[in-house]
Amino acid sequence: MKSLSLKSLSYAYDPSGSAGFRLEDISLEISGGMRVGILGPNGSGKSTIIRLLLKILSPPTGMMLYDQRDIADIPQKDLAQLVSYVPQMAASQYAYAAEDIIAMGRYPHGTRLFYRPGKGDREIVEDIIKRLDLAQLRYRPVTTLSGGEYQRVLLGRAFVQRTPLILLDEPTNHLDLRHQLNLLEMIAEEQRRRELTVISVFHDINLAMGFADRLLLLDGGRMAAWDTPRKLAGSPILEHVYRLRFRSLINPFNEAPHLVAGQALAGEL
Repeated sequence: MKSLSLKSLSYAYDPSGSAGFRLEDISLEISGGMRVGILGPNGSGKSTIIRLLLKILSPPTGMMLYDQRDIADIPQKDLAQLVSYVPQMAASQYAYAAEDIIAMGRYPHGTRLFYRPGKGDREIVEDIIKRLDLAQLRYRPVTTLSGGEYQRVLLGRAFVQRTPLILLDEPTNHLDLRHQLNLLEMIAEEQRRRELTVISVFHDINLAMGFADRLLLLDGGRMAAWDTPRKLAGSPILEHVYRLRFRSLINPFNEAPHLVAGQALAGEL
């Protein structure tokens, strides 16, 4: 399975350094087939890493290697066959049918500018529609879907892309707890089924604890920790980064760490 390496990765929205956010010196190795969660307070650099991996942003220093290939040197169309993306939930401006949005995930595998899905593509789309229970939504305009329904459609689009690496930027944002857990279980099932590498940004610490094999904790653009959920839950670094008291328990349903937040640390609002 293909591995992903980040080597001294840095990025500044203001290259002069006089203002704005900086991501600094991120180095880690992600083995193929791993589920990774990215945590950190608002503005710590979580989404910036996702944008760098997608080549939406270009790092001025450092390297990102996927299967020993520098991502900067991979053409965008080839990258789309390696990496798929599920964004934060946002309302669609176009009334495409849900089935059409899902089928768009096959476009990177076409050989022509105006790609028409073939029989094999349609079979892949049908399989995902069935497994994500989207048959009753397939002909509905996505502008009429609920948040949970639309996020499943976006997930379906990523799944039919059939990439070995999936990136997710707070995929459970704005969903209620039931839909959050259902969505993460769908992702985990696909990850196990195809031995995918999954990297997901999380706002909710406990959702990340229950999902990820390893967690990257960011603080002000820097790596604060890169560890297993169990070890990170017992570390004082979480309290330092979030400026909150935590008590670590065990979730009886999945035996993952579950953190209960207490009062802010002294001097913090």
